[in-house]
Amino acid sequence: IRDSIQAIQEVSNRFINLFKKALEDWSPLQGVGQVFLTIIPELKVYRRYICNYDISQKLLNYHLENNVRFKQFVQAMNKMPGVSQSLSSYLIMPVQRLPRYKLLVEGILEKTPDDHPDHSNLKKAVMKLDKTTLAVNKAKLKIESKDKLRVIQQLIRQSKLPECEGVSIISKSRYFLREGVLSVKFKDMKPKEYHCYLFNDAFLVTKFGKKEKMLKMFKLISLAGAVILEGNQTEKPLLQIFLPGEEILLVFSSKKEKALWQFTKQEDSPVTKKKKTLPLKKTKRAMTV
Repeated sequence: IRDSIQAIQEVSNRFINLFKKALEDWSPLQGVGQVFLTIIPELKVYRRYICNYDISQKLLNYHLENNVRFKQFVQAMNKMPGVSQSLSSYLIMPVQRLPRYKLLVEGILEKTPDDHPDHSNLKKAVMKLDKTTLAVNKAKLKIESKDKLRVIQQLIRQSKLPECEGVSIISKSRYFLREGVLSVKFKDMKPKEYHCYLFNDAFLVTKFGKKEKMLKMFKLISLAGAVILEGNQTEKPLLQIFLPGEEILLVFSSKKEKALWQFTKQEDSPVTKKKKTLPLKKTKRAMTV
């Protein structure tokens, strides 16, 4: 994040200078909306920092626990004049910056009369800040998803199951959505609890043995061309997944839990509606074991 800090500092300095210039000849009809509109395109420099923040925080915690010289250095810095917070507190500040800018503009807009010349610019600034924040959050989620895929791939690589040999779940188009314990019923079998992973294009059913994080059961199911049907035959919410030669029944403990498992793409895909069969959009077929 070191390079990102320098870029953020440069943008912040330009922001301050724009504000100072706007305040030089201030009058009741002037505003700051244009200042925000000018600087918002440059706020994309925060993306790289925010996407790497979690990694930097983990690295910091690791060295504070395992590197005595580093820990002593940080403790000495904390005692320096002008240092009022911990290093962790300073590191999170850029992460909080975009939401705070949005709150600031919204606060100014709320106090600005509708007929004021700056009202329109402030309104535009709020919308643009929304888009910028959303784009940064999406980029962060994408990185987190790829990290999760790598963790799952490591579990597969460590497994001694024959069906795991040569299997790769990592691809450019695939991203992780959710994991958790679900009651799953395969055709001609009784429902059992499995540790499941949901991706945008696949559903992974696993079971771990007594040895921690060692796969005992593994089944990767491609959702390409799948048909999703909601069922109400029992008191518990059901979800049926129909594929060529494969029928899978998921039993949820509650409607709330079921709502958390979205078997469609989060972006540009229809949401599964009650009592309606929805084919998922076709994606690149994953390896089915």
